[in-house]
Amino acid sequence: MSRLTAKFGGMGLGMGLGGGGRITRFVINLLIATCTRATTRTVFGFPADGVIADGESLLKIGTNEPAISGGRFLAPGWSGVDDNGASLTTALSVTSAGTNKCASVKANPTDTTNIAKSGDVASTLTVVDDSAELAIAGLDEVCNGNVYMLNNSAGSIRSNATITGNVTNLNKHALSGYMRVSSGSGRLTLEATAAETFNNVNYAQIKLEDQTPAVTGSRFVVDAEPSSVVFFILPQLEETPFATPVIIGADTAASATRDADINTSTTPSFFDGTWAFEVEFNPSATGQTGTVYASHTDANNFVEVSVTSTTVILRKRVGGVNHDATFTYTHVAGTLARVQCFGGSTGTGIRVADSASDITAVAFITNANTTDTVWDTVINWGHLNGTLSFTGDYKNDGTPIAFDSKEAAGYV
Repeated sequence: MSRLTAKFGGMGLGMGLGGGGRITRFVINLLIATCTRATTRTVFGFPADGVIADGESLLKIGTNEPAISGGRFLAPGWSGVDDNGASLTTALSVTSAGTNKCASVKANPTDTTNIAKSGDVASTLTVVDDSAELAIAGLDEVCNGNVYMLNNSAGSIRSNATITGNVTNLNKHALSGYMRVSSGSGRLTLEATAAETFNNVNYAQIKLEDQTPAVTGSRFVVDAEPSSVVFFILPQLEETPFATPVIIGADTAASATRDADINTSTTPSFFDGTWAFEVEFNPSATGQTGTVYASHTDANNFVEVSVTSTTVILRKRVGGVNHDATFTYTHVAGTLARVQCFGGSTGTGIRVADSASDITAVAFITNANTTDTVWDTVINWGHLNGTLSFTGDYKNDGTPIAFDSKEAAGYV
């Protein structure tokens, strides 16, 4: 699921990581009426009576599909803090399909199956109860209390814990996991390739991203330096340049997969006549190509906002013909981008600015085509009809905005 700071995970919806790695609950913008993630994993909707009662949740999270997500954005009109004083957040998180190649138990281990210890013979690799520290980090929402401990306190050379599961190819890979030390320092290592050193005493997500493996047999490794004790949980090795949310699956000693988030809402068609809408998204990685927002009828008729590494495109596709307005913009991981679009008797237009800029001072890029169409009632966030996923958090639900209520400057 901000920056997706420790990114969104598993479900793509539900909890967010605040400062220091703590998972905090967030609330979804209530303008979103219904959303289904993939098949039946997550469904949320507005209570029929319009009131959220004690113990009632908009989010319904499926078994073994925890949501470790990002997004530190408050929806309009929302404020508040959780029981620990952290700000409540809101964002719709979208994650692409993925596979966690680590063939160990990810969240709730009872033994060290498929993790091999090497290095200093005096070191030990065990499963221990670290509930108190997990709770401090908010990871008790995901884990049952057990973690892996690589104890090299009596060692004189480095000790290693290597998880079964080869990269199998030389494509870009990313490693991530939640780790801490009680003494000394540790390393997250892509075997025979690169390492990231850490010495934090509270759990934090450690990442090693954008790595080209040296060999197809490279694996996920946690190292403990001499006189060090390292704790780790939620290990992940995936074939992508950037780390994505934790993929746990059935939480067995095997690789695990995640379907792409398919976040869709039904809303009255508004791409008819004069229209305008705004979408805000926070990329989890720089250089992506995908769709951040779409109203899709079929392959030949849709309105979408798509993104490349250097552009944001408003595309109106009618009868198989594209009518594009292309805005030059380079998205950056962790930087909120604000997109405003319009359509009507003078054509279509788009403008983009990051959160630190005044979007009203930005000129629209336009397309003169004025074809009037009636679009489907289904709105997609972060994908186009289940494809072209763009991984990030979505602050605004894309609900149509009144044309004449927006700033006059820039609209044509």
